[in-house]
Amino acid sequence: MLKVELVSSPSEILKLYSFKRFDDGSGYRAVVDVVSGCFSCTKKELYFDDIKQFYNDLNNGYDNLSGEALLKCRYEEDQIKFIFNTKGHVVVSGVFHEYADNPQLLEFYFKTDQTYFPAFLKQIKKVIDEIHN
Repeated sequence: MLKVELVSSPSEILKLYSFKRFDDGSGYRAVVDVVSGCFSCTKKELYFDDIKQFYNDLNNGYDNLSGEALLKCRYEEDQIKFIFNTKGHVVVSGVFHEYADNPQLLEFYFKTDQTYFPAFLKQIKKVIDEIHN
């Protein structure tokens, strides 16, 4: 199973796995687990438009110590965002909704260091290569 992990501490974890490209090429789906402080969410399906653009934006942010990358579907509210700053830090944030009889909302935010990103970028590149072949 393809997976992407960003683990900067036991209380700052982002995992994406079970990637799927839609048959019509219109987008993608991944399953997300996140731990942010004492809050967590597991097995949340996230739909998004363009994994290649996301990868390019992450690479640009990493290379230039500035910028942002957004993993999101234009028609959905759920998202994961990475904001790079000139001090070598990355803010990882996101919003997940569960629409049900008892609706749920999770907003998360944690700061990590860019030193974790070479491995993260390599994992995303592997996902792109495999789901586009």
